[in-house]
Amino acid sequence: MLTKILKFEAKIRSLPVDKKLYSILPFVIFLLLILWFFRKILITPGIVGHTWDWGILNFPQQFLDKTWSDFFIWDQAIGARGYFLMRDELLYWILILPFSVLGGATVSKLIPILFLFIAASSAYKLGRPMFDLNPFWSTIDGIFICGSSPKHTIKRRNS
Repeated sequence: MLTKILKFEAKIRSLPVDKKLYSILPFVIFLLLILWFFRKILITPGIVGHTWDWGILNFPQQFLDKTWSDFFIWDQAIGARGYFLMRDELLYWILILPFSVLGGATVSKLIPILFLFIAASSAYKLGRPMFDLNPFWSTIDGIFICGSSPKHTIKRRNS
């Protein structure tokens, strides 16, 4: 049995290694870990998030109406808002408008996953030239970044 394992390992080592696989491997690891961290949130029905902080709408038409209304300076709270040429949230709504066809529940779960993936990828890409880390330690750096936010969020929610 041991000889079979050693022969298999030797066969694996003799295979040509594609550098493209090694270049995307850290990003695949980050994505898989983030999906594992968010596994309970992903199966939770409905919209995830605060309605007073960064509310996500339910239906695609609501996304379109909200984006369209941010192009105008008048609304029901014009006295409280002041007069601005553009709303602060307009770019946010324009960026998520193409994803509105997925529905509010899916979009509300994809946004934090996307932000964590960007953070982990940035830590990986910045760790290499700034701190002269090899790919392994730079990947560990990205894992710490993508694992810290869900850990603190879950801890805060449970306390």
